[in-house]
Amino acid sequence: MKTERAMRQGVYRIGDVAKELGLTPQALRYYEQEGLIPKPQRTPSGYRIFSEDARARLLFLKRAQQFGFKLDEIKTLLGVKANRRGSCAQVKSLLDAKLVELEERFKQIKQLQTDLLRLRKECEAAFSVDASCPVIIDFAKDVSGSVSAQNIPKRRREISSL
Repeated sequence: MKTERAMRQGVYRIGDVAKELGLTPQALRYYEQEGLIPKPQRTPSGYRIFSEDARARLLFLKRAQQFGFKLDEIKTLLGVKANRRGSCAQVKSLLDAKLVELEERFKQIKQLQTDLLRLRKECEAAFSVDASCPVIIDFAKDVSGSVSAQNIPKRRREISSL
């Protein structure tokens, strides 16, 4: 936790900031290296100490990550001045791109759900007649769609012996 003296001075050691924000000290060093946060001051013994401004910037970074922004996108967001004309247009453009990306991921997830439900039905049907598991057969196919394994089991009992 923050020491009483550090709280009064508005400075935080790397471990304190990392713990408070649910990050690792390595992540903070990486953000510093990537220019996402300014280089912190150092104590006479070389320890990094973060100002309240740096802590606020890290909170911004973490919040943006919660919304799915990648570090390069966050770097762009950090470069936008809140009181500058046109800043909302620039941020809106980033949000629009993020929404398109999320829509594509949503479609992929819905397709995966459909595929899993289909495989589950096929598995249930095969289970009821003690046939080879169609999921195992499907997963054994290579990218071209041909079965790559020579010894696909014919019965559940054979599957359990694998």
